[in-house]
Amino acid sequence: MRFGIYTNLKKDVDCVFTKKLIAFLDSENVPYSVHKSLSPFFKDKPAFSKLNSALDMVIAVGGDGTILRIAADCARANVKILGFNCGHVGFLSEGEPDALSKVMAKILSGYYYIEKRSMLECKTDGKTHLALNDFVISRSGGKLISVDVFSGERFIDSHRCDGFIVCTPTGSTAYSLSAGGPVISPDAHVIALTPINSHSLHSRPIVTNDTEKITLKLSGERDKAEIFADGNAVATLKNKGTVSIEKADCVVSFIRLPEYNFYEKLLCKLNNWSIVSNKKEN
Repeated sequence: MRFGIYTNLKKDVDCVFTKKLIAFLDSENVPYSVHKSLSPFFKDKPAFSKLNSALDMVIAVGGDGTILRIAADCARANVKILGFNCGHVGFLSEGEPDALSKVMAKILSGYYYIEKRSMLECKTDGKTHLALNDFVISRSGGKLISVDVFSGERFIDSHRCDGFIVCTPTGSTAYSLSAGGPVISPDAHVIALTPINSHSLHSRPIVTNDTEKITLKLSGERDKAEIFADGNAVATLKNKGTVSIEKADCVVSFIRLPEYNFYEKLLCKLNNWSIVSNKKEN
């Protein structure tokens, strides 16, 4: 098993957790390499610059955003992801920092399974973009935009809104959830369509089969919007521009322990989000 280590230095400041991880791997004589961004901390360790098929598994240290950052490259190269959560949410991670030895011992003994998560793709300006969570078109310039939504050639609805979200089941617990979309089991074969602040009383999220191609079209003459893939701006829509989004051929493979329970994690995370701590000035 060839491991790679990718750390978000804003989440694991000074590589406090990553140093513990590397110490564990060294103690077990496990071969690994670190991402080049970690070289200043681990100058004597082999490093890699790109996530590719030379690795079997990458250990992602950070939060969900860290995993989203590497998801597309891992999907293209068929590299599995094991996440340790040093962030706030941690829906996609398998382990918490205090469970390092327990989780890694199980991984090294082969006590795990592979969970495959679907991705979406869109093509703009001759480039193909992938998203594990969602594609979002968001108004640009401060005015509401008019968005016509289609499944193939079939018209679904029109929205005067701040934007529109097309998400995977994985992305249903991200921006779509905040915008009023449904929570979807990660193994469901669907795509969720969620308007953002639609200026309409009949507006509701819609869930479609993931075999459908979803097309979004700006219908206003002066409408302008940005397209985001997992939070990263990838293109601009204007002059009644359109973008089509569909299920990608590749998937993201996550390492899961047999006791992993999506619904248990969902309940825990939603309960934690509902807690508001009182902050007192000293």
